[in-house]
Amino acid sequence: MDTKGFIILPMWVIAFVALWQYAGQNMMLYMAQITGISRDIYEASYIDGASKAKSFRYITLPLIKPMMITSLSLNCIGSLKFFDLIYNMTQGGPNHRTEVLATELYAEGFNYFKYGYASAISVVLLVMCLLVTLLIKRVIKVENYES
Repeated sequence: MDTKGFIILPMWVIAFVALWQYAGQNMMLYMAQITGISRDIYEASYIDGASKAKSFRYITLPLIKPMMITSLSLNCIGSLKFFDLIYNMTQGGPNHRTEVLATELYAEGFNYFKYGYASAISVVLLVMCLLVTLLIKRVIKVENYES
């Protein structure tokens, strides 16, 4: 049986479920940040002649940038340590095509009893999380608008 064309499908299914799982959390974070923006700022921009699109671009986006960094960091770190959904749906299969670093860590530590190797994988995972967080903070600059 030839399964070359269908091997990538489980990862797409897992990606869709993960997107569905974390969409509500991200919406909650963004809505909390957006509702914290004062209506006076929007009223002043409308009085000055700004459209809704310009108000969104020049007021809303810069003021929610700190939350964008937080959300992006949480999502990137969460994708690096993604274990539960993959293990429950495919357990790394078929043919180890949905294997990620966290499931490899679990397999090496608890299935093969290679605790030293599993702890080395966890240190690599920690370093990757730190590097991703530092990269996000370095790439996206945030200005302080509060006085």
